[in-house]
Amino acid sequence: MNEFFALLQKSTIELPLAEVALLVLCLSVFLVMKMTRIGLIAAYLFTYRWGLLFLTRQANDFLVFYLLFGFGVGVLTIVGTVWTGNSD
Repeated sequence: MNEFFALLQKSTIELPLAEVALLVLCLSVFLVMKMTRIGLIAAYLFTYRWGLLFLTRQANDFLVFYLLFGFGVGVLTIVGTVWTGNSD
C-alpha cells in the first residue's frame, strides 16, 4: 500500500479542459433539473475514467484492483438506485 501512496505523491495528473468543462456543464444541468443521482453517476463515470487513464500510464499492479473495486461500486450504485425505487 505504501507503493501506491508513493506513486500518487510522485505523479501529476493532466486533465483535458474540454472534459472538465463538459463535466461541469453536465453537473450544472443535472442540479438545475433536480436530478442529483444522475449527476452523481455522471461524476463517478468521469472520475473513474480519469483514474483509469492515470493508472494505465503508471503501474499495472493496482489496475486490476481499481477495475474490480470501481466496477463493484458502479454495480452497487445501480442496485441501490433500483432498490430504493428512485430514478430521478
